[in-house]
Amino acid sequence: FGRLVISAWGPGWALGEGKLTPIVAVSTRQFASENDFSSIDLQSGLAYRMLASESGTWLATLFGQYYQLGAGALFSGVRLGLQRLHPVRACQLVGFGEIEYRHHLQVDVLSGVIYSLGSQIACPTPGRASLTATARVSRDEPTGDRAGGGNTAGEIALRYRQLIGDAYRWQAEWLYANGHDDEGYSPLIDNNARRRLNRQTVIIGLYRMFGRDWEAGLLYESTRQDSNVPLFIQSGNIVQMTLRRPFD
Repeated sequence: FGRLVISAWGPGWALGEGKLTPIVAVSTRQFASENDFSSIDLQSGLAYRMLASESGTWLATLFGQYYQLGAGALFSGVRLGLQRLHPVRACQLVGFGEIEYRHHLQVDVLSGVIYSLGSQIACPTPGRASLTATARVSRDEPTGDRAGGGNTAGEIALRYRQLIGDAYRWQAEWLYANGHDDEGYSPLIDNNARRRLNRQTVIIGLYRMFGRDWEAGLLYESTRQDSNVPLFIQSGNIVQMTLRRPFD
C-alpha cells in the first residue's frame, strides 16, 4: 500500500492572551489490490494557544473529522481537546483531556461519545536522545444499542529517540492497550462473553536527513492483539518507507 499525509496550518491571529491557528490535515492510504481497506482521513479545525509563561501554557483544540473506508464514508465526528503544558526541570509535562463524538454513517449503532484523560512526560537523556512516556484512560459511551455496550480502555506508550551523527536518527516505540466491554458481545459467540482486548505494538525506525528539508525513513511495525473472544485475535507486521518534507 501507499500512504500520503499532508498537514497545513495558517499564520494565526492574536486573540486575547494567545494565538488562534487554523489547521488542516489529510491522510490517505491506498492498497493496490484490497481496495475495501483503502482509506481517507480528513481533519480540520482550530488551535488556541496561550502565551507561554514560567508555569506553563494552555492549548485548546476543536476539530472536525471525516473518515472514508473503501468506497463509502465510515464516520464523521467532532473532537474538543484541552492541554496543559508545564516544564519540570529539563522535562516537559503535559496533561490533556478530550471529548469526541463519532457518528457512524453506515452503521448508526456504532456511534458514541468518547471521554479521555491522560498525561505525557518527555525528557532528554544522555547521548543526544530523549525518552517520552504517555498514559491515557478512556470511556466510550454508545448512543445506540451497540454490541458489548460501553467500553473502558487504558493505554501506555514509551518512545525513545536518538540522534546519530548529523544526518541520522533512530526511534523505538512500545505501545500497550487494554480494554473491556460492559456487556456481552453476542449470544452467538462464546456464550455472550464480555469482550476483553489486549494489544501490543512495537515500532522501530531509522531516519536520514537529506539537506535541510527532506527526511527519509525505514520503519518496521509488529502488532499483536489478544482477546477472550477468538474472533478478535489478530497479529500483523508492516514494513514502511517514508519520505517527509516540511514547507514554510
